[in-house]
Amino acid sequence: MTTSDPHGPDQPFPFPPEEMEGLRQAIELMFFAYRDFTAEPDAILAHYGFGRAHHRVIYFVGRNPGMKVLVVDDSRTVRTMIRELLDIHLFEVIEACDGDEGFNVLEQNPDTTLIITDCEMPKMDGIEMTKRIRAEHAQDDLAIIGISALGTDVSARFLKNGANDYLSKPFQKEEFYCRLYRCIETQEHIK
Repeated sequence: MTTSDPHGPDQPFPFPPEEMEGLRQAIELMFFAYRDFTAEPDAILAHYGFGRAHHRVIYFVGRNPGMKVLVVDDSRTVRTMIRELLDIHLFEVIEACDGDEGFNVLEQNPDTTLIITDCEMPKMDGIEMTKRIRAEHAQDDLAIIGISALGTDVSARFLKNGANDYLSKPFQKEEFYCRLYRCIETQEHIK
């Protein structure tokens, strides 16, 4: 005897009615097992103010421990704030206070994965630093995120000179992480 699928007339249903209850119970058990399996990580993430989207971040960081990020900004306060956001996700953070120093720090740390740089800085601004870095490093070798509070034309200038992305200051923590991981994941897929 063939049981009809309620979603299509006269289509054989893959399971006879007597097996449907067992299938339903199996699906229910998987749901509760997943819920129980993720409850503790969810609680830890909630303690730090993160949501479920950070499961992906934890997985990514677990596969790529100790990624090095260079933070370049003339404001110690901004560098500290960005360092704290990166430290939570177990990045190795190095710092520079202007574009000239940032370029030199990068030369001393060729294993750097990502640079986060401000625009307006003494000696060399972030856009000029980005331009100089792009003369030596392709976008798929080293990601650069420009940041600034100066306005919309700055984003276009950063991107035209080789930045992978841009953030306006002040930025939300969630947007920071989204842009950060998008840049790194793009790099990972290219390699």
